[in-house]
Amino acid sequence: MQPVCLRVHMARHTGDLPFRCQQCHKGYGTLSKLKIHQRSHTGEKPYSCGECSKRFADPSVFRKHRRTHAGLRPYQCEVCRKTYAELKDLKNHERSHTGERPFLCQDCGKAFSRSSSLACHQRIHAAHKPYRCNLCGKGFTQLSSFQSHQRTHSGEKPFLCPQCGRMFSDPSSFRRHQRAHQGLKPYACDKCGKAFRQPADLAMHQRIHTGERPHKCSQCDKSFVASWDLKRHLLVHSGQRPHQCGECGKSFAERASLTKHYRVHSGERPFKCGRCGKAFVVSSSLRKHERTHGNENSEDKVAPTGNQDPFLNDPSAIVVATVVPACGECGEVFASTQELRRHERLLHPGLRPFPCPECGKGFSDRAGLRKHERIHSGVRPHACPHCSKAFLGASDLRKHLKTHVSLENRSSEDTMVTATIMTYESLLPAQLHPHDDGTETDKDTPSDCLPDPLTEPS
Repeated sequence: MQPVCLRVHMARHTGDLPFRCQQCHKGYGTLSKLKIHQRSHTGEKPYSCGECSKRFADPSVFRKHRRTHAGLRPYQCEVCRKTYAELKDLKNHERSHTGERPFLCQDCGKAFSRSSSLACHQRIHAAHKPYRCNLCGKGFTQLSSFQSHQRTHSGEKPFLCPQCGRMFSDPSSFRRHQRAHQGLKPYACDKCGKAFRQPADLAMHQRIHTGERPHKCSQCDKSFVASWDLKRHLLVHSGQRPHQCGECGKSFAERASLTKHYRVHSGERPFKCGRCGKAFVVSSSLRKHERTHGNENSEDKVAPTGNQDPFLNDPSAIVVATVVPACGECGEVFASTQELRRHERLLHPGLRPFPCPECGKGFSDRAGLRKHERIHSGVRPHACPHCSKAFLGASDLRKHLKTHVSLENRSSEDTMVTATIMTYESLLPAQLHPHDDGTETDKDTPSDCLPDPLTEPS
């Protein structure tokens, strides 16, 4: 007859779970494990910490907690020097560096670094959600997720940041926030070297390199890198807009969109530029605005005063500030616009909610869609004042205007023409976006509303 400890261990390999919970039917290899689990239903927590009065249902978790008061974390990672109270926690952590995923799902082949993660994942296949909220009926596969969800109803935020005083309802958000203070990004991509604060973020990033899009829509052939992008996409099929504004009744598919919309009524502009003090409703507008400052420490930067044209005094001093392509959703900066577009397609496909009815191509805003539609309609609103040519976009017109400079006069007129073109470009935002509060107007104003860019100033 096998010893008890060996039988318990072998049950992990064989899947033999003879002790089952009568309430949720979850199985366990030992009676003691079942009793600990049953406390999640009864709420019983018999183990109390003498230092902080916190209570626990599981004696092993209680022992681990006591070590935090004693400062005992004897197990250290040789890669990042992070310490742990228990050896098994160190072993689990080390897999985040090695990439080892020894626990394989037999249903779909997905691999995990922890057995507990595999167990939670398998509930997805079984559609088993043993933890159900009695307030809204939502079900959860993990007790920790269920407890975090309950705090959304109670408003409880027990995790306090000692550095800035910000409070959090779940421990994972709290840990992520703490890493932001510390500047720690211990999880590096072995393909490009980019580092992340969480292993989940690294795993998400690596899909850019592998092309993996595991989250598939059941109603169409689209697939997504991230689960939240799939959830956002599903709202397109359902037409569901559950988040309604109490002021005007407008509905939104996402809570974040409703939060941004509320600022229209409240006048709140929480995103403030640290250089000029201008405030914005959304963070993406602030990031776009910050790029207009360029490098303020550069000796080449010229700031015009009043209505003075800056090139009139010193044309050679005019320098076009480099616009750095950055993602409006997550803030990541890229070396080229092409890289930014690729990033948006892979990680934020839901950010292009305006599809072209002709070819299906998606755009992030209505103005981009209108500009694209000119390809199908043949409309070219930006006409050259010096010849019969017309263009789809203002940028194409600006490139064309340079061709009117005669080759023999190019060397003497280069500086003035460059400055003239730049002045024309500088007028575009003022003409197309006359509001000084960060809001946008129609970007498709015809070119005949603008001054002739090659006419000398009087």
